[in-house]
Amino acid sequence: MRFSFDKIPDLSGKVAIVTGGNTGIGIITARELARKNAHVFVASRSRDRGESAVELIKKETKNDAVEFLQLDLQSLNSVKHAAETFLARKLPLHILPFATTVDGIQDQFGTNHIGHFVFTLLLLPTIKASAPSRIVNTELTRGVVADWGSWVKPIISLVGFFKLSADDGALTQLYCATSPEIEEKNLRGLYFVPFGEVGEPSTQAKDEELAKKLWDFSESFGKGKLGDDIFSKSFA
Repeated sequence: MRFSFDKIPDLSGKVAIVTGGNTGIGIITARELARKNAHVFVASRSRDRGESAVELIKKETKNDAVEFLQLDLQSLNSVKHAAETFLARKLPLHILPFATTVDGIQDQFGTNHIGHFVFTLLLLPTIKASAPSRIVNTELTRGVVADWGSWVKPIISLVGFFKLSADDGALTQLYCATSPEIEEKNLRGLYFVPFGEVGEPSTQAKDEELAKKLWDFSESFGKGKLGDDIFSKSFA
């Protein structure tokens, strides 16, 4: 049966950081988490847009526990600062749904992978300590349009990426972030498609050797930019 907003359980006591929470799927995800009483941090590069989103979410959900967190995923220094800012609050963390960058890497890869990779690992000790907790990543095609222009939309839409509204697009992310079925059925490390259904990842996505190379490169890149001890606490 299709997942829907009304199936999201009460999230009182839960803390979430929603990256890209000021627009598209991100703001819908942040809104629905707040509607179910989660303490939500809207992580965004733009302070004006982020704070506007916070006020809108507060108004729509009547939940005042919604805050802005400055986060530019294209800059690893900003990623580090955002993680430190959140960690200084001494809060648990239960839900983490996620041109050339400042660090010299391509926009799509830098924002959607490296930025989230470093941000997640910096927060990992708190995520582990807050178990049961969840890390959810989506909306990876947005950077393709930004890089190549709107002319690629008709091509991408042929395989279904742009057929969904932001509300519908957020449903799978919210299912993974909130549904009790994730723990009841031990649905870990899987690929999900609309609307909360387990899908089949590509052959490359199942290549363990390739995955290890990507992990090693990402960790090495993060250490090179932010210092050798950047991830030490994450694996303690």
